[in-house]
Formats: sequence, structure tokens, C-alpha cells
Amino acid sequence: MLRQVARIRPTFRDSTELTRPIRPLRLSKGTTGLSVVCLPALVAAASVQQYSRFATACGGRYEVSAIPLPGFAPGDSLPADQDALVRVIAETVAGRAADGPVVLAGSSTGGILAYAVAALMEEAGARPAGVMMFDSYGVDSEFVRTAGGELMVGLHKRNEKYTEVSSAGLSAMAWCVDLFQGWEPPRITAPTLQVRATEPLSEALHGTDWQSNWDVAATVVDVPGNHFTMLENHIESTVTAVHDWLSATFGWASGAAGGVQIA
Repeated sequence: MLRQVARIRPTFRDSTELTRPIRPLRLSKGTTGLSVVCLPALVAAASVQQYSRFATACGGRYEVSAIPLPGFAPGDSLPADQDALVRVIAETVAGRAADGPVVLAGSSTGGILAYAVAALMEEAGARPAGVMMFDSYGVDSEFVRTAGGELMVGLHKRNEKYTEVSSAGLSAMAWCVDLFQGWEPPRITAPTLQVRATEPLSEALHGTDWQSNWDVAATVVDVPGNHFTMLENHIESTVTAVHDWLSATFGWASGAAGGVQIA
């Protein structure tokens, strides 16, 4: 039903056909000169607010912003194909990168979108400084097929205060998930971090190969918590992993929070 609804909605092929411009929402300021741009998951119950705790926990080290996905709000057009979605976001990120190095980040399916954006930016000669994927899975992975219901319920409980799940969001979810069916990440040169949960989302997943795994990730770090709590109750451990990786990648002293400029 959602796919049928999506098929009758208008579509865009480039930024000139968007019904509203894409503008990043700044969640926190930073002192290191590095910007972290976060992308929401490709689900109706997700929103830019899912990164508010992450932005706060970064403690002013980096400017953290999030980009609302086109197609998920009432009145939006849907991307005509995967390239259209990735391209308009890449153009937005490239505009931000003109002011300094940008690291793309995404939780869950937001991570595969962040990686796809980075790959397109590299093709265009505008390589981002890095990519971070927080417990990201392919849309057709066994984990998503097994835990999909719990993922949706968990996201709704966490975002219902900030986001109203509309018919536009639901049909956009069905549409965008289909766009990434069978997607295989290409190799990119930008440094890539995969942060994985160490606890399964439900008891039913015990004994299964539930952890996310991307061969393209140069660095893999396991942190406490499950798919959701690694960015909630255990956010400090997750941000420590992020900061340690960024410190090693950009060569500043771990623990330095202010006055550090990135070359």
C-alpha cells in the first residue's frame, strides 16, 4: 500500500526540482574547525533530533549538524531514484565543506546513506574528511528483516515528541528503502569508521550473526549498548570512540577539546 502511494507522488531529479531547499540544522557549535554532518535513517519515525544527544556529548569539540531528508515531509517530492537522493544531499554537504573539513555520519540506514554520499562526493572531486557509520545495516540485511518491527517501534518511541509520522513519511520510507535494495558500498579513499553495538536489540537475536559488518570500513570499534542505547545511555562511550578515531585521523591530541585547528 505504501509503495502504491509513493508511486503517485511527484518526484525530483535534481535540486532545482525540490519543493523546498535542503538546509542543515545545526545542533552544536565546535572549536576544532571540523564539522560532523549527520543523516537520519531512512524511516518515517527518524528525524534530525536523533542526533541531539550525540551533539551534546561531543562537548563543543565539533560543529554537529543534521540534514532533514527530502521526501519525508508533507508537500515534499520524492527522489526519482537513488542517484537523485544522494546527489542533492552531496551538493548540500559540499557547500558546507567549503568552510572546512566535513565528516559524514549516520545511524542505522542513515549510515549507508552517508557512505553513498561520500562516494558520490569523491567522484566529483570533493572528498569528505571521513565517514562514520553507527550500527549501520543494509536495508535487505538479515538483521533488518528479523528486527524490523522492533526498530520501528523503538524509533517511534524516541522521536514521537519531535516528529509526527505522516503518510508522506511512511510512503517515503517505503520508497527510499526500495532505492537501496541490493546496494553494495563501493570502495572510497576517505577514512571510514564503523561503530557497532555489543548487545543485540532483542533476546531473539542471541546466537545469530546480528552485528553489522562492512568490509569497506577501515576501522571497526565495538561500544557498549544496543542499536539504540549506544547513542543514549552509552553515548559517552560512543563519543569517546569517535573522538579517539578523529584524533588519530587528524593528528591532534586525544582529549583536546578547544583551540585545535585542523590542517
